[in-house]
Amino acid sequence: MKGKKTAFLTAAADLTSLLDVIFILLFLVMSQNGGLAAKAESDLADLRAQLEGDRQTMQEAVDRASAAQGLLDGYDILNNQAVIVSITVENDANTDDRHLILSTRSGTETIYLRWEAMESARRQLDLSLARYAQGAGGLPVFFSFEYDPGKIYRRDYDLITDALEAVRSVRSDVYLKFTEKEVQ
Repeated sequence: MKGKKTAFLTAAADLTSLLDVIFILLFLVMSQNGGLAAKAESDLADLRAQLEGDRQTMQEAVDRASAAQGLLDGYDILNNQAVIVSITVENDANTDDRHLILSTRSGTETIYLRWEAMESARRQLDLSLARYAQGAGGLPVFFSFEYDPGKIYRRDYDLITDALEAVRSVRSDVYLKFTEKEVQ
């Protein structure tokens, strides 16, 4: 009988050590879960703050889109009340090739400016400007000439402004605007 008692005490001692290890592991798991919960709450607060920032950004974008739509509506009204022609000059950086771009709501027209054919370019410009002015159907015509003073030749500038002034001298409802591009 003595052997059975010793075996039981040995098994109980082994079981006590096992229970100690299990309780230590249980304690570690529970303490780590507490840290995980705190981290999850912190992450949730960060995500909520980010979501609120994103909502504000989205609302600002919606407000800008609404303002842009209002501008577009205004431009549509203006386009129905007048003919607007935008004029720009573009230069090829590697050559002396230049071209004049006339843009309206119905399309774009390009006139090439070459030193050897300036008279031809002037005739083509005069015809185009007259066509826009005569095709206005009684509506006022706005010519907007935007140029970069550092990139336009004086001869090209004079050609364009003289042609615009000639159209304005014929019609009283032609309006001109000359705008220098700001250097960035």
